[in-house]
Amino acid sequence: MNKFDYDQLCKSIVLTMLMSCCMLLSMAHGQSVKKENRQKENKVFVDGYFNYFPLSPDSLQAISRLIEQSDTGTKDSILFNLGVIFRSKANYNFSTFYFIQGLEFSQELDSLNLMAKYQTNLGINNDRLGDHAKSRLFYRKALASYRALKDTLRESYLYNNISLQFFREGKYDSALLYYEKSVKLKEQLGKSGLDLHPNNPGQIYHQLGEYSKAIQYHQLAIDLLAREEERNYLAESQAHQFLADVYRDMAAYEKALDHYQTALQLSQKVKAREITNQALEGITMIYQIKKEYKQALYFAELQKSHLDTLARYSNQTAALEARHQIKLQRQNMELLKTQSEVALGNKNLIIIIISSCILLLVAVIVFISYTYKQKLQSERLLSKQNELLTEQKINQAMKEQELKSLKAFVEGQEEERIRVARDLHDGLGGTLASLKLNFEQSLEEPGLPDHQQVINGLEMVYKEVRSVAGNLAPPKFQSTYFTDILHGYIKHIADVNKILINAEFQPEDDLNALPEKTKIEIYRIIQELTNNTIKHAAATKIAVQLLVHPGFVNLTVEDNGKGFNAGKKYRGMGISNVQSRVAIMNGTVDIDSGVNRGTLFNIDIPIITGKSL
Repeated sequence: MNKFDYDQLCKSIVLTMLMSCCMLLSMAHGQSVKKENRQKENKVFVDGYFNYFPLSPDSLQAISRLIEQSDTGTKDSILFNLGVIFRSKANYNFSTFYFIQGLEFSQELDSLNLMAKYQTNLGINNDRLGDHAKSRLFYRKALASYRALKDTLRESYLYNNISLQFFREGKYDSALLYYEKSVKLKEQLGKSGLDLHPNNPGQIYHQLGEYSKAIQYHQLAIDLLAREEERNYLAESQAHQFLADVYRDMAAYEKALDHYQTALQLSQKVKAREITNQALEGITMIYQIKKEYKQALYFAELQKSHLDTLARYSNQTAALEARHQIKLQRQNMELLKTQSEVALGNKNLIIIIISSCILLLVAVIVFISYTYKQKLQSERLLSKQNELLTEQKINQAMKEQELKSLKAFVEGQEEERIRVARDLHDGLGGTLASLKLNFEQSLEEPGLPDHQQVINGLEMVYKEVRSVAGNLAPPKFQSTYFTDILHGYIKHIADVNKILINAEFQPEDDLNALPEKTKIEIYRIIQELTNNTIKHAAATKIAVQLLVHPGFVNLTVEDNGKGFNAGKKYRGMGISNVQSRVAIMNGTVDIDSGVNRGTLFNIDIPIITGKSL
C-alpha cells in the first residue's frame, strides 16, 4: 500500500467515526426523552411488587428491566421474593424459574450463603410438586453449603424440612431420625431443640402408635404457644386438634372432647374453616360413641351447616379466581400491544445503528487486512507448535492418571488380602485352636469328649468360613436383580446385628440396568461402609440411599454414631478401600463427620454412554 492510499484510508476512517458519533448523540437524545417513562414503569412495578400481585401491565413489562438495572442486593431480593410470591399462588413453574435465576446469580457471585438459600427453596418447590428425590438432592446441596459456612442453626432447620418430607411419604422412622438430628444440632448451640415444631414428632409418634410420646409433644406445642406475647389462634387450634385425635384413638373420650371443643372455639376466632370442620366432626363422633345422640345430632347439623358455608365460600373463591384469570389475559394482551408499539418505535433506531456499524466495520476491515496477511504465516507455525505441545501434555496426563488408578487398584487389592488374612486369623484360626485344645485334653484325660461342645465349635467354623467366602465372592447379578440383592443384604445385616437400617434404591429399573462391574463395586462399597459403621461407629440407625440421576449415580450412607474428626487424615483400611474403588470408577467421595454428630458418606459415580466403569 503506497503513501497516498494510506492517507486516504485514514481520512475515511476519521470521517466514518465522526458520522457514528453524530448518530450516537442523536440516539442519546431520543433515549433521554424516554427516561421519565422508564422511571414511571419502575415505580409502578415496585408498587405492585410490594402489594404481592396482581400487577399492572406496565409493572410486568418493567420486571426484566428492573432486574437488569438493579445492584447486587436489590437483584437478589427481587428474584427471591418473586419466587416466594409465585409459590404462595401455587404457581410452582414460575416460582422455580425465578429461584433458578437466583441460584445462577449466586453462583456468579460465588456466594455460598445465597446458593444455600435458593437450593433450600428449590427443594421445597420440588417437594410440593411430589418429586421427593430431586427435592432431597437440593436439600443435600444446601446442607453442604451450610456446613461449609458453619451455619449450624440453618442446618438444623433444614434437617427438620427433610423430616417433614419423610413424614409425608409415610417413612416415619426416617422422619424421626432427621428430626432427632435437627434437635441435636440446635442443642449444640445452647438452645432448646424442643421448639422445632413439636407437633411434627407428635404426629409421627401418633402414626406409630406411641400415644404417650405423641401427647407429650403436642402438649409441649400448646405450652410453647401459650408463652408467646401475641396469641396465634390458628397454631393453637391445630395443636389442640392433633392432641384430641390422639386421645380419641386412645379411647380417652372426655379429654378428646375437651380438646376438640377448644380447637373449635379457637378456629372460629380466625375463621380457620378446615380446622373448624375437623373439630365438629370429632365432637360428633365422640358423642356418638358415648351414645349421647341428641348432642351428636346437634353438632352433626352444625357441621352440615358449616360444610354448606364452606362450599359457598369455595364457589365464590372459584368465581373470583376465574375473573382474575380473565383480567390477567386482558393485561397480557395490552402488554403485547405495548411491546409491539415499542418494537415499531425502535425499528428506525436499529436501522441507523446497523448502518453505522457496517460503515465502521468496512473501514476497520480495510485497515486490518494489510497487517493480518503479514502475520498469518507466523501464526500458523505457532499454532502447529502449540497443538503438538498440547497433545504431548494430554498424553502425559492420561498416562499419569492411568498409573494412579492402577496404583490405587493394586493397593486396594493388597489391603483386601490383609483384611481377609486378619478375618481368617482372628475368627477361623481362633476357633480351630480352641477345638484342637479340646481334643488334646480329651486324649490326655479318660472318658469320652464333650460331643456337643465339639459340634458347637464346628458350627462356628462353618459360619465363619461362609462369612469369609461371602465377603470374597461377589453375588450373581446376572441371575438376580441388583436391587433384590441389595435389599437382601441390608435385611440380613440388620437382623444379625439388631440395628435399624433405612434403605432406598431408586429407580430400580435403571439400577438393575447398570453394568455388572459397576454393580459389584457399588455392592462392595455398601458392604464396606455398613460393616465399618456396625463395628466402629456405635450407631443405632443407618440410612442408605442409592439413586440414579442423569449422568451419574449417587450413593449416600449416613449414621447417627459417634463420628470422627473428618479434618484429620484418616488411614483406616475400610475408608481406603472405598476411596480406591471409587477412584477406579472416576468418581468422588465426600466425607462429612464430626465427634458425636454421626457420619455422612456422599459418593458420585459418573455414567458415560450407559456405562460407569
